[in-house]
Amino acid sequence: IRPIDLTTRLLFDRWQLDRDEQEFTIMQIIIDGTENGRPKKVIYDLFDRYDTETGISSMARTTGYAATSAARVILDGDFTHKGLFPPEIFGQSEGVYERMLALQAARGVNYHVKEHII
Repeated sequence: IRPIDLTTRLLFDRWQLDRDEQEFTIMQIIIDGTENGRPKKVIYDLFDRYDTETGISSMARTTGYAATSAARVILDGDFTHKGLFPPEIFGQSEGVYERMLALQAARGVNYHVKEHII
């Protein structure tokens, strides 16, 4: 018996939310690097809850709204690269980062950003 098969069999039903069960998403992204030759740290914090008005889960909101925001940016012509590209290329394009955050914030998914010059 493979451990993943046993784990899945024992836990899969417990991983399913009940219809009226409310959940939340917590995420923190820490980026260490340099900017203009100076050390810099940027921290993104996200805390999102189940939306009781719409019945949309937090996980659906935080993943789905990011995807639809990216689609909106592409459809509006704000990102014009062709083919496959990694997210960091998407975010480096002029104004895309700000637009992505604004589109998600308009739907109640808010990232709190802290920048520290070290």
